[in-house]
Formats: sequence, structure tokens, C-alpha cells
Amino acid sequence: MAVTFSYLHTEEGLKSLNDFLSGKTYISGDQLTKDDIKVYGAVSEKPSGSFSNAATWYDAVSSSLAASFPGKAQGVKFAASGAAPAAEAPAKAKTIASPRRGILAMDEFNATCGKRLDSIELENTETNRQAWRKIIYEESVMT
Repeated sequence: MAVTFSYLHTEEGLKSLNDFLSGKTYISGDQLTKDDIKVYGAVSEKPSGSFSNAATWYDAVSSSLAASFPGKAQGVKFAASGAAPAAEAPAKAKTIASPRRGILAMDEFNATCGKRLDSIELENTETNRQAWRKIIYEESVMT
């Protein structure tokens, strides 16, 4: 049965994830799966110590992912990221919901993908972005 997490960039969302991970190492089962990668991608940074289960899980996923990427990261930081103003949200939602449109995990900008790579101390290069995207879709990388 699928589990749903919402607003993982908020305290409430992280609490939900933290509670779910109580007594677990991974999202689905006892090894890293695509579910972990999807959730990891939605968590903007390592959860604070007040979310110990989520922080431990984040470290486990980060460690596994770091082993899958070549090269040494130089470190990249992002100053800020802004959300669309509330007035623009209905129009954006209508566009996304229109026929032959939608959002895929692969639709993220290079800078967004770079945030994921930065969290595991990897450089934001085309090679690393391709490896990241490959991990999302290829189960063989997880086993």
C-alpha cells in the first residue's frame, strides 16, 4: 500500500516522515528503494535533530547515493529559492492540469538537481545529474 507524504519542506511534513520512520530504516522494507529516492528528493535538506528518525534515514540514503556518483564534490550553495506568489498559483495549477501536461521528477531544473547533489556533497555536473536521474528510474542501481 502506498504511503503519502505532504509538505516535506515544513515542520509538519517532517514530523509526518519522522513518525512514519519510527522503527524503520527505509521507507519501503529493509533496503534502499525508489521510494526512498523519491522522498529524499522532496526533502530539501537534512532534517534537524528533533526529527531523529528522519535524520538517520536521510544520512543512510545520502551515504548510499554518494557511493553511486563519481568524482569529488566541490560544494555548491544556493542563496534563496522563492515560491510562486499565491496569486499565480491557480493559473499555474490550471496549466499543469491541462491535457498532455504534468510534472515529472525529471522536470527539475539543473539548479534544483544540484541541491540534491549538494546534500550528498557532489558537484553539480551533467554527469552527476544524469547519474541522479538514472537512479530515480533504474531499479538495478538500488540492488
